[in-house]
Amino acid sequence: MNKYLLLFCALAWAGTSWSQQSTVSPYSFFGFGQQQRVSTAENEAMGGITLYGDSIHGALNNPASLGKLKLTVYSLGLSRTQSDLASDLGSQSGSSSRLSYLGIAFPITPKASFGFGVVPYAAMDYNLFSESEDSEGVTSKNLFQGTGDWSRMYFSGGWNLNKYLSVGASMNAHFGYVEKQRIQSLDALILGTFERKFSRIRGIGWTLAANAELPLSSSLTLFGTAQLQTEASLTSENTLELGSIVMSSNQKVEVEEVDLSGSGMVETDLVLPMVTRLGIGLGKDMSWLLSAEYEMQDMGALQSEFLTQSQVQYTQASTWRIGGYWVPSFDTFAKYRQRVTYRFGGYLTETGMIVQNQPIEESGITFGVGLPLSGTFSNLNLNVGAGKRGTTQGGLIEEQFVKFSLGLSLNDRWFVKRKIN
Repeated sequence: MNKYLLLFCALAWAGTSWSQQSTVSPYSFFGFGQQQRVSTAENEAMGGITLYGDSIHGALNNPASLGKLKLTVYSLGLSRTQSDLASDLGSQSGSSSRLSYLGIAFPITPKASFGFGVVPYAAMDYNLFSESEDSEGVTSKNLFQGTGDWSRMYFSGGWNLNKYLSVGASMNAHFGYVEKQRIQSLDALILGTFERKFSRIRGIGWTLAANAELPLSSSLTLFGTAQLQTEASLTSENTLELGSIVMSSNQKVEVEEVDLSGSGMVETDLVLPMVTRLGIGLGKDMSWLLSAEYEMQDMGALQSEFLTQSQVQYTQASTWRIGGYWVPSFDTFAKYRQRVTYRFGGYLTETGMIVQNQPIEESGITFGVGLPLSGTFSNLNLNVGAGKRGTTQGGLIEEQFVKFSLGLSLNDRWFVKRKIN
């Protein structure tokens, strides 16, 4: 236990040090940033499906999967994304990397397990520039900058009610911040003006889930899942600063913090809409699986009075996912390459975000392998995915990206008494 726990802590520290820019997507400009939609490396390689659980892997999004857990598992994930951005005005590229998730789960009875961890919920990191010229030939320049990091800490329990049904629940503690700044200047003036908005976010949400397994024959099982992430009412503590800035040195002067108490904006409610996910799959346990999931969320219910932007509208969001895996042989004595897990998947997302009258969509394909670590149930998961987000229509930006992910799943036994000292 101590050996794996120390290794897990060391890797988590190294992963935190390695993490750099968490996103380069220009679409993080809108709302609270780009939603991360993080899954374990095993799930991500299958297009993000979450209906399948087993005895040696943790679960970030589906607490019902913990009902099958038999060993303690330390989960850690790292990712790096290379993006190419294109618009009518040109193209550029960028990269981002981050610690994707940290989690620990362990059985507390033969039919119940508990898990906790932290995953990113949304990320913001943009630097956008625009300029325009009025009728008198005066050029106005605008610089938009934003940073933000919003995480979700989960505490989950899963129960295996019988051989057909497992249920689970998670408490999700949201915390993070969003900072947005706009600098406006005129060519003829030394000083420009700036507006800085800062929000610190906190609050609680819940996830309820149920997994079903129905044997159709000795070698074929029907899998299903139903998950509900309840509407979450969070709190946002806000500050607003206005002032002037020396454009040559970027030094702020005459900074004034606006009194928001009169407008009731010092502390505002932030509503996260409910998420519903349904999935179905067919396969043979520990051998192969083909599955599909559908997720929907009414992004039109997303509310934040303080950070509202006129450039974007929200509507119904949805995601279709397909994916599966194949293990040539689960036999411990089989050749190594036969014990490797091969995973594949794809997804299509309507983000529910409309910019310049253009609906923003995202699609991608994923592939991965699970490499067993010799002499243990632990495994190393390596994934690669490619996708596209956005469009060049309406003067917008199309983002094409390749994402590399590494996930480590270390297994251990807790709460087992030694029979021989």
